[in-house]
Amino acid sequence: MKNSVKILSVFILFIAFSFMPVHDKKVVVLDAGHGGYDLGSQNQKIIEKDYTLEIANKIISANTNENIEFILLRNSDEFMELHSRVEKINEIKPDLVISLHLNKSTNEFLNGIEVFVSPENAEYEKSKNYADDLMKYFETSPLEKRGVKEQRFKIIRESQSPAMLFELGFVSNLTDKAYLESEKGKNEIVQNILAFTNNL
Repeated sequence: MKNSVKILSVFILFIAFSFMPVHDKKVVVLDAGHGGYDLGSQNQKIIEKDYTLEIANKIISANTNENIEFILLRNSDEFMELHSRVEKINEIKPDLVISLHLNKSTNEFLNGIEVFVSPENAEYEKSKNYADDLMKYFETSPLEKRGVKEQRFKIIRESQSPAMLFELGFVSNLTDKAYLESEKGKNEIVQNILAFTNNL
């Protein structure tokens, strides 16, 4: 009788643990801006399409958090239409979209990082909160903080998940360019983004 009770107790515990909520992975889509014949911003050796893909790959390689899964929209030097990117994002249904870009201006004194969100995004409030949080992880960065702004960029407007477009710096500014090209700068950008995603 005692053995039957023990077996029943173990079975009940097994069933109970089977139905306990499991914390699913957070899925983050990394959109490496531009690609293929669409070079993006460039200044001498630094080309946006290559740089954004390099940073995205570094983020994935450096990620040690098993609860965060990164998915690249493009993993090679290929051109991808914006509507194709949006369709893929909405198929994946990620917890967050981060579109990586480099800025450029005719005013060489403009510098710094900035994050864009779209007020038309279905998850605008979450997008804004995530963007504000991301900026906090760059407080110690030597780059100027230009803040969180609103824009109607297609990829953040039409994504049905929280989405932000992250401008990593101005290639037209010599200080930003030097930082972006340095291994120290690249590693700091990667580690700051990882620290942010670890706390989603």
